Amino acid sequence: MTDMPLGELSDWFDTWAAYVRARDFVAARALFSPEVMSFGTHMRIVHGLDALERDQWRAVWP
Repeated sequence: MTDMPLGELSDWFDTWAAYVRARDFVAARALFSPEVMSFGTHMRIVHGLDALERDQWRAVWP
């Protein structure tokens, strides 16, 4: 969890949404730790930014 103020969190999601719409994988990666752990539509759980991009983002982003 984070103590990030709500406005900053909202800005993060706005930035994230813009990167998704633009399919800007390079810029989106900068928002995440290389050790990220995630889940999504195309995988149960994934560890690492490379795997997240490969197994989720590239399979789902428009």
